[in-house]
Amino acid sequence: TALIALSFLSCSTGQGGQTGAEVTVSLSSDRSSILADNTTAATFTVVDNSTSTDVTAQSVIYLSSADGNTALTTNAFSTGTPGSYTFYAEYNGVRSQDISIRAIDLDQETIAGISLHVSKTRIYSDGGDFAVFTLKDADGNDVTDLGQFFVDGKPIEGNRFGTKEGSLTPRTVSAEIGSIKIPDTESVTASSSVGFTPRALLE
Repeated sequence: TALIALSFLSCSTGQGGQTGAEVTVSLSSDRSSILADNTTAATFTVVDNSTSTDVTAQSVIYLSSADGNTALTTNAFSTGTPGSYTFYAEYNGVRSQDISIRAIDLDQETIAGISLHVSKTRIYSDGGDFAVFTLKDADGNDVTDLGQFFVDGKPIEGNRFGTKEGSLTPRTVSAEIGSIKIPDTESVTASSSVGFTPRALLE
């Protein structure tokens, strides 16, 4: 009985089948959303978790669909068709977890449905406190990866804002996707005077 069980655990179906052994391969992407413009691409990385080694070059990445699984010829994916796409990777017969990439089309309806969110509207102007900006579409999907964010009309790197310049005047936060402005705006105040909530600590 022990021999049969051990043999079962060592089996791997390959080509999209789940491995019976513990999964030791992980698949990740540099973005969770792309533009459906045949240009914007998501780049995949495959890691052997047992050795923390990048094995992307030795792996096969598959696009999974109801019509079957298609192997990608590179570790990047772009498309001209909007929708949600599911991928997994195989390395030495071991399958990774599934991840999803969403491709969106920048029509007026889509843009109108995208909302801008800030993690907090007041930060301490010490250069170490940050407000984080995110974008979500009408269905609640995160499309932050596609955004270029602005504070008072000036572009910032990434989606975090911190400053050492304090002011009681709120900063206006805005965003663009593919040079198209998102209708939503938010505001963040960076001040050297922040009210703290007292808490009791009992040891």
